[in-house]
Amino acid sequence: MFENALPAPITLVEFAERIRCVCALYDCTVTSWCRTEDRNAAVGGSDASKHRLAAGSLAVDLVLDDASVKSDMLEGVKRLGMRWLDEGDHIHVQALPPGG
Repeated sequence: MFENALPAPITLVEFAERIRCVCALYDCTVTSWCRTEDRNAAVGGSDASKHRLAAGSLAVDLVLDDASVKSDMLEGVKRLGMRWLDEGDHIHVQALPPGG
C-alpha cells in the first residue's frame, strides 16, 4: 500500500519537474517512466498503471545510488505531494492526474 500522502492533482510538466528535483537532491535514476500498453503488459504492469502513456505517465520507478538516503528521499517525495511504494529493487513514485 502507498504511504500516507494527499497529493494535489498536478500536470505532467509539474510531475516531471518534481521528479527532476528528487533525482538531483538524492542521486537517483529513473528506470521506468512512459510505457506503451504492450510494454506495460510485458513487464507485468497493471491495467491501471500510471506508467502508461494512456494514463498520463504520472509514475516513475527510481533507483538510488546510495541506499542510506532512502528515508530522506521518501520524505522528500511525500513533501512534494507525491506517493511512493518501496518495491524492494526500486521505489515507485506517482502523482494523481488533474481531477484525479
